[in-house]
Amino acid sequence: MRRPLIFALTTLLFAGCGDEATSTADGQDTSVSSEDISVDDSAPSTSDMLDETHNDATTGPEGDHDAPSGEADDATVTEGDAVESAPVETGDPAPEDNHGHALATEATYGEACPLNSRVGHFQITHDEFYAAVTGTVASGVIPLTVLQPVLQSGDCVMLRKVNPFCDPPCGGGDLCDHDGSCIPYPSNQNVGNVSVSGTLKEPLVMEANASDYYTDVAVPFPLFEPNAQIDLSAEGNELDGFHLRAWGVPNVELPDVIWEMEAGMPLTVEWFAEPGPWKMIVSLNVDQHGNSPVTMFCEVEDTGSTIISAELVDELLGYGVSGFATADFRRTTTDSLQLGDVGCVQMSVESLMLGKLTVAGHVPCKFDLDCPDGYECNVPIETCVEAN
Repeated sequence: MRRPLIFALTTLLFAGCGDEATSTADGQDTSVSSEDISVDDSAPSTSDMLDETHNDATTGPEGDHDAPSGEADDATVTEGDAVESAPVETGDPAPEDNHGHALATEATYGEACPLNSRVGHFQITHDEFYAAVTGTVASGVIPLTVLQPVLQSGDCVMLRKVNPFCDPPCGGGDLCDHDGSCIPYPSNQNVGNVSVSGTLKEPLVMEANASDYYTDVAVPFPLFEPNAQIDLSAEGNELDGFHLRAWGVPNVELPDVIWEMEAGMPLTVEWFAEPGPWKMIVSLNVDQHGNSPVTMFCEVEDTGSTIISAELVDELLGYGVSGFATADFRRTTTDSLQLGDVGCVQMSVESLMLGKLTVAGHVPCKFDLDCPDGYECNVPIETCVEAN
């Protein structure tokens, strides 16, 4: 079953006002991003919601961009087309690592972690202007990152951050879980040296820093080629070693447009299609400062556009609008494995680009000068309101 990648690049935080990202004494980041998303096990998982054939997506912007040279205009791609640059299947059994985890031998989207058990995530990322390799593996799931499903329609689902409540409050070093119990704070774990092969930087080897965080930003841009086989190996230390494999993706390109979300109307967003064995994940957020922010995630085939239904638009707007709306477009492949009884570890290879999104009737602001006559900026929620 397909499971949505999620996404935690690190660019959007689902934190309400007064609920900014915090760090523990060991430096572990507790902020929630579009890549660090899990769904409550007691509710239908996002992967179940989205595990449908994506046949209704339409093509990309009319007349703005032709298909890449050498590719057909038809966005339908056969398996052979999608993996033209990938290793050829030999008929031998798929290789396995020391956890019995099968490693793909041809380019494929792969499988993300079960959405309620991801404890580790390594990201090999092209952002708009730079590239980086980052990752951590924790000793457990942080409850605040377990987002709750609100509504699903077609290829899209709305997820909401819910702050767990414990009475009495948890003591130092503990976290409140969604069942009202206190649990030890999951700490980052050392998994030994982590090496990555198949990128345009060779060798690429990372050591854990003092907070058991892995990062390498001294990498070229671009960092990888489309369809390149990219392998990540952790030698093991506090936790066992593991091996993950994903595949390079083309850079995301967007038309130079501003999309406007309006109540009662469906919203169509577009990008320049690059059909292949990857997925596009589109995330939309219009309430940057709410107490329980809700974000829309659409996981779709790379056809060039997707439509968010009027029902989902109304539901999203109904949770509130504040600050500057965001629209993230992420082209990605992924892989994952279960690391003993600790949880699931994921690897994502992705390209990210930020789109431009506004909401009809809402004016975001930083200063009073950003607002029309008769309005002033409510700075904490970055929203123009009527002047007193």
